[in-house]
Amino acid sequence: MLVVEDVHKSFGAIKALDGVSLSVEQGTIAGLIGPNGSGKTTLFNIISGFYEKDAGNIRLNGKSIDGLDPFRIARMGLVRTFQVAKAPAKLTILENLLLAAKNQMGEKVLDNFLKPREIFRKEKENLNKALDIAEIIKLKRFKNEYAGNLSGGQKKLLSLGRVLMANPDIFLLDEPTAGVNPVLTLELVDVIVDIRKNLNKTFLIIEHDMNVIWHLCDLVNVLVAGSNLTKGRPEEIQKDERVLEAYLSGSKST
Repeated sequence: MLVVEDVHKSFGAIKALDGVSLSVEQGTIAGLIGPNGSGKTTLFNIISGFYEKDAGNIRLNGKSIDGLDPFRIARMGLVRTFQVAKAPAKLTILENLLLAAKNQMGEKVLDNFLKPREIFRKEKENLNKALDIAEIIKLKRFKNEYAGNLSGGQKKLLSLGRVLMANPDIFLLDEPTAGVNPVLTLELVDVIVDIRKNLNKTFLIIEHDMNVIWHLCDLVNVLVAGSNLTKGRPEEIQKDERVLEAYLSGSKST
């Protein structure tokens, strides 16, 4: 579904990515790990269109997404979350979910006069979908709560829900459990597993909690100093002495 080939990125004299390659198969959960500064988030920013790469190729479902704006990449089926979960604080959970609905006819002024019944039908569909997603992300009982009142873990769940509302083919999750308490971490993991199993969605996940990686991922990619170190099944990565050494020594890249 997603293919990254020989991607390079420098910031001045600092080489953040030096020929990184990886692939993610449809319906799988892939992990992306590495010491701080190894280039993981930079790679996410390039894949999702927020940074321009210096060289390399990226394909989504066989089509190049090189140089496309983030919103165009999202429309093609790739949507991502960020390390810090943000949401309009004065909107409720339900309203936040509705913001992410695709192709909202009511946003076009003329359609409000020419197609009022169709707009009403579509808005009802979106509302029902938002309620279903609120149930999936375990926040339905808080659907009328302002986002500004949510805990950090609940905001991460809401971020995941907004992505799901956009109905992408592949989710890029940047440290979904960072700063989340153990109880909500388990809920986040359960939600990801349910989405993959019941909706046949695909995930690429950056995560520092190795227990989450071992539990979720079919394949794990390891970056060190902006380059591929290794990849393999979680049980293989756990036994790889190069990975342990990389985490103990850290990375000099930023």
